[in-house]
Amino acid sequence: EIGPLQFEPVGVVQLEIKRNKDKVKTFSQPVEVEVGVNPDAYNPDTEEIVKEGDMVPVWSHDDDTGQWTQEGMAPIKKNADGQLTASYGLNHLSHWHWGWFYRYRRRGCFRTRANVTIQGSPQSGPNSYRYYPVQFVDANSGRRYGRRSYIWFRNGQLFRYYNVPSGRTVKFQILEDNRTSYCRPGFGTSNVLYETTFTSSCTSNLTVDASNIVLPSKPITNIVLSGTCSNSGGSDFHIFPSIYLYYRESGCYRYTYLGGGRQGRVSSRYLELNKAYDFYAIIGGQAFSIREAMIQASQTVLDNGRLTITANSDQVDIVVDQVLIPKVFCDQLLNR
Repeated sequence: EIGPLQFEPVGVVQLEIKRNKDKVKTFSQPVEVEVGVNPDAYNPDTEEIVKEGDMVPVWSHDDDTGQWTQEGMAPIKKNADGQLTASYGLNHLSHWHWGWFYRYRRRGCFRTRANVTIQGSPQSGPNSYRYYPVQFVDANSGRRYGRRSYIWFRNGQLFRYYNVPSGRTVKFQILEDNRTSYCRPGFGTSNVLYETTFTSSCTSNLTVDASNIVLPSKPITNIVLSGTCSNSGGSDFHIFPSIYLYYRESGCYRYTYLGGGRQGRVSSRYLELNKAYDFYAIIGGQAFSIREAMIQASQTVLDNGRLTITANSDQVDIVVDQVLIPKVFCDQLLNR
């Protein structure tokens, strides 16, 4: 029994070539393939960040047996742009992997466990909640280690987080929520409630003084969207459709999923008073949008419909109604 394996990737390639609908499996001569190397990747052989001159193992995968086989070693070089790369001559088609597989070592370990203890209680408001995402990131590059996890703010709670590289300067962060705000291309941020920097070891022990943390207190937001189908023979029909709703702060460039619901209703805690948002809804496969809606008491006549917002510190109600639904969709909905 070899025990659990750790995996430190540098690059992954899958090659597939067909000739007359038949898959090509081998080449008469090796095909040179170059992959870019993450400059923040960790070399467990040297226990340092990868650099020019390091040798990285190259592996191929047998899809029938599920076995990885080491085919050789690839040198890490710098290209003309100064970026790290690794090249290797592939002699058959499969999944190929540049990186390190190695056994977990209890002594001189590479991957670690971080124990985080909550001490005290945070400052909270009437609408605060106590369940928040956490992450570990490299203090220099900002690269996140693993996936985000979650933590409860309870005095004395112990939280364990695995697979943080040892011997690194690391930031432990508690985030306001799991949403990422994109306000310029290629850049995403999350609001940080708490942050501490430490040097990781095989077992790191952190204590969070929660008494200095102020939890956000956002109002509960209830959104109701309805449309109208004309009825020439009597009263109009009011439709409350299933919706998928997205939002972004006005001025940002990418939408984030806000929520979905049946009968035209969505609830959320992600919107803040006195901020402007853009909304984008998918209803029956059709897209509808509202721009620069300020979260404060107001009523606005839209190009198609009406937007009414009532707001206080505890609750926001957003109602979009009087939306005229195209006849073709009304006929489908009402089986006319």
